[in-house]
Amino acid sequence: MIDDISSFNAIDIMSRTIVTIDESSTVNDAITQLRNNNIKNLIVLSKKKYKGIFSYRQLFSIYGKDIQKISIKPYIQRPPIIPPDTTLPQIADKMHKLNLKIIPIGDDDALRGVITQSDIVKEAINSKIFKEIRAQDIMSPKPITMQDDETLAKALQIMREHNISHIPILNKDGIIKGLVESKDIIGHILTLKESYGGLMEISPSGKGSTVDSHSYISQKISDKTINISSFMKTEMVIGHPDDKISDIYTSKGERPIPTVLIKENDRLIGIITPKDIVRHTSDLVEKKTMLIWISGARNIVLDNFYLREMYRMIEETASKLSKKTDINAFSVHVKTYNIEGKRIKYSLRCRLSTAKHIFVASHDSWDMRDAFGQLMDKIERLVIQSQEKIIHNMQENRRQTIYFEGVD
Repeated sequence: MIDDISSFNAIDIMSRTIVTIDESSTVNDAITQLRNNNIKNLIVLSKKKYKGIFSYRQLFSIYGKDIQKISIKPYIQRPPIIPPDTTLPQIADKMHKLNLKIIPIGDDDALRGVITQSDIVKEAINSKIFKEIRAQDIMSPKPITMQDDETLAKALQIMREHNISHIPILNKDGIIKGLVESKDIIGHILTLKESYGGLMEISPSGKGSTVDSHSYISQKISDKTINISSFMKTEMVIGHPDDKISDIYTSKGERPIPTVLIKENDRLIGIITPKDIVRHTSDLVEKKTMLIWISGARNIVLDNFYLREMYRMIEETASKLSKKTDINAFSVHVKTYNIEGKRIKYSLRCRLSTAKHIFVASHDSWDMRDAFGQLMDKIERLVIQSQEKIIHNMQENRRQTIYFEGVD
């Protein structure tokens, strides 16, 4: 068992085997690479320089489109490259704040390796920091669930809107029946063609390919009638609130790291995913600064004035909210659509990470500055409403305590 994971640096645990793809490639090319190499993420290069990552997660944004023709370029994420001497808790902190599953290791645009979410989790659960940690200490309470008679379309919508990869499935009585994971849904969509009639087999690009990729026509896929129970796993890892994390994972010894459903009195009360373990590992880092990340803007023509305004508004909002809660990270993703002549509509999505909560808001507008201002107002209201609810609950609990203490 590892005594101190803080002594581990990126260079100690990173993988030096990097599977890459050029940014000019199609989505079909990327899928072929992902499946042939049995991986979830690709490093994207342009003229041998690092440009970002493309993963299965991006396929949710492309769902229903012709993957033979679409370039991966608009869907590339660009996590920052971190130095090889970065400690494991610091890596986990960045991974948690930026909601990533892979981080490139190197100097500037020169890559030396990658670290995945699974790498962090494997080291963490074998260390002493989880020896006495119990499931209830790190689980995400009240997970989003679905009933076993609901549809694939709803599952896709929930995963996109809430940015989650796992959905527990319950029956009408609230009993756990299974677990759906995003990779299983994507795997079925890409491999099954006859069951869904709308899939069209195509030849994968690249020599030596061993796997066929498939594109599909969204109009012909009846995902509104496909039952989600067709995709769920019925073999699940079940834990209880007082179970030690080290016992749960040691007893299973599974790779990849399983998702654990936590139940009490036969009712689901929480879920532990690799993301929860990364979050707990990141707590070992002393939080002194707030991380700001604006993505997507590199594909949009913005002058320095707009960028300065965006950062100014984030800093102003963060300054107000820091009086109410500890802010860890502020990330904003910018997209454009509905181009009419020279008019561009901006779609912004904000993710604010605090010590205990994650807040998400979005806003659309034809004016970038207006969209950003409205977005900041929305995220501010969400945090304030959350704090007001906490205060209300504390006051209500206090009133009930006083009342019961006064009863003979």
